[in-house]
Amino acid sequence: FLLSRPPISREELEEIRKETLRRAKEAEKARKQKLMAQDIAREKRMASLEEKAKQAAVARAALREKREREMETKGPEGIVKSIVEEYGVSRARESVNLLTRLFDKILKYPKEPKYRKIKLDNAKVHKLIVRPAGGVALLRCAGFESDQASSESKNNTILLPATADLDKLKKCRQVIYDTVHKRTATCIPQMMQLLREDEKKREKFTPERALYAAMSLRSLFANVVASGSPDAHVKASLDFLSLDTTSQIFRFRLRPVPRSVEILEKMGYKLVRGYWRVTEPDMAMFEAAVADLSLEIAKMKPDSPVFKAVHKLVKANSDSAAKSFIGVLMACMDKILEDPDNTKYHKLKLKALYRKTGPLDGGRQLLQKLGFRIDDIEEVALLRLTKKGEVDISIIGLRRSELERSWADSLAARARR
Repeated sequence: FLLSRPPISREELEEIRKETLRRAKEAEKARKQKLMAQDIAREKRMASLEEKAKQAAVARAALREKREREMETKGPEGIVKSIVEEYGVSRARESVNLLTRLFDKILKYPKEPKYRKIKLDNAKVHKLIVRPAGGVALLRCAGFESDQASSESKNNTILLPATADLDKLKKCRQVIYDTVHKRTATCIPQMMQLLREDEKKREKFTPERALYAAMSLRSLFANVVASGSPDAHVKASLDFLSLDTTSQIFRFRLRPVPRSVEILEKMGYKLVRGYWRVTEPDMAMFEAAVADLSLEIAKMKPDSPVFKAVHKLVKANSDSAAKSFIGVLMACMDKILEDPDNTKYHKLKLKALYRKTGPLDGGRQLLQKLGFRIDDIEEVALLRLTKKGEVDISIIGLRRSELERSWADSLAARARR
């Protein structure tokens, strides 16, 4: 059949070729029309979204302006109290500290125009003054006005006019500073200073005793702050307002440091049937105590044995070796915390450890500071137990936190160099 079929003529081939080209052109034209329609639809969607975003921005700006005007009626003291209640102590302190620095610059250089102008779209200013309800209102209470003549960015600059009363600014600065620090003043700075002085008077001074007492108190007070969470399940399942006197945290971390017990009493705790309990905590005060303790812990950090050992290890070895070694230690301590009664996690085989990391300068010292005892005969690092043969979970958890914090700090220090 194929042999008997007549051959295709040139005219037929040309017709086939033309038809194929015509169809290809039509397909290409349809494809381009489809893409063009998609582009037009996308542009319309983008334009619609941009318009909605602009409208939302205008609405937010109007709402913010209305909110700030309402806040102005409260006066500087009332505004600061509202910021503390709504955003917490730490945020309020940061906002007030930035405001007082800006005001101090103006008071120090009253004839310098650049200090009288504040860009509200600056990242730090936006975070600490614009976003918290009442931040811009505090500026207005001090005499600042919107800079309508500025060509930089519409409604994004606020300035203190040259004719403004600096006494009003000074008075406002003092009111907001006194209000936030009076509202959030705690006994922590004074008591921690006394605590450190007491510890230095001991025959065997151990810097970590004061540090771990502060870390334990911070954790305890942070639990009290968490108890004010709107999460009903958290409230119902955990009693964050008490501390068992038989717990390791109290027996090993707080009771040996008498000043820490005084801090509990000053924060409103009372000893009831073997429990230190606070019944009606002032959440703002406890949040302020957490912030103050974080500052005190940062001051004590350089004296921490773990901190010093980690920095020595990082300085003396390569980044990869130090990272691997510390990673193994963190994993080991995590396993101890998860299953403290499992004795296999109480022992680290040094040969296997160094096989992964290689020999490290300062590795033995770090193990010892973390609570391990080196057995050179068996070539193992054994976890030290209490006199009763228990695992001190509280100290393991604190040292684990200190190890991670010191490692992060050492990496940041190296990056800065």
